[in-house]
Amino acid sequence: METERVPLTILSNLLHDEVYARKVLPFIRDEYFEERTDRVVFQQIAEYVKAYDGLPTKEVLHIEAEKRDDLTQDEFSLVENLIDALHESTSERAWAEDTTESWCKERAIYLALMKSIQIADGQDEKHSNDAIPDILKDALAVGFDQHVGHDYIDDSEGRYEYYHRKENKIELDREISEEVIGFGEVLPKGNYVLVNDILNKEEEELSAKKGDKVIAFADEAPIDTVLGVDIFPVVHVKTQEKIYVSLEDIKDG
Repeated sequence: METERVPLTILSNLLHDEVYARKVLPFIRDEYFEERTDRVVFQQIAEYVKAYDGLPTKEVLHIEAEKRDDLTQDEFSLVENLIDALHESTSERAWAEDTTESWCKERAIYLALMKSIQIADGQDEKHSNDAIPDILKDALAVGFDQHVGHDYIDDSEGRYEYYHRKENKIELDREISEEVIGFGEVLPKGNYVLVNDILNKEEEELSAKKGDKVIAFADEAPIDTVLGVDIFPVVHVKTQEKIYVSLEDIKDG
C-alpha cells in the first residue's frame, strides 16, 4: 500500500470498526496526519468517541464539519469529500492494526527528527540541544503494546528466545556487569557495541548484527527479566529502531 493511502485506511477503520478504534485511538496523534483535512476528520472522530463512548456516523461528521468556523470553503469541500470516501474496509483487522502501528512509528520518528533539526539549528526557542535525546527516545518508543515486558510472548522460554537468542554464547562482559551493579541494575547512558546477533520479533531475520553500535540515551532500568536475565531497551544506530538486549549482548563502545 502506498504511504499516502494509509491515513485513508486508518480513518475508514476508525469510523467503521469499534474494536480497532478502541485499540489504536490512544496511540494516534493528530499531528501524525500530514494533510489538514485528515487531521480535521480524525479530530472529529476522536472527540466524538471520547464524548459519547461510541463511533460517529458519516452524518455526524458532516454536521460537525458544518459547525466549524476554522475551515476555508475549499478545505470544507475537501473534508466533505473525505468523509464520503470513508467506506467500510474488507481488510483483516490484524493487518489494519499492524499497518497503523507501523505508520505511527514512522510518523513519530519523522516528526521527532524534524523537531531535532529545528532545535539544532536554533529555530526552537523553547528547547535546547539537551532535549533532543528525549525527543528521539520518545519517538522510538511509540508502539501499541500496552504491557511492555509481559505480553510479547506468553511463555518465559519464548520471551527468552526473543530477547536473548544468539548463535554463540559468550561469558558476561565483566566491565559492564560491574558498572551496572554500581548503578543499581540500570544500564548506564552511553554507547555500546553488540557482541551477539539480535533477532527480530518474528525471528525470521536479524534486526542487528554483532559489531553494530547501539545507544542508551538515558540510564535504562530493565523492562523485563527473562529466566533470570535482565532485558534493556537500546537504540540501534544503523536503523534507528529500538531493540532489546541483555548485558551479555553488549560491551562498552
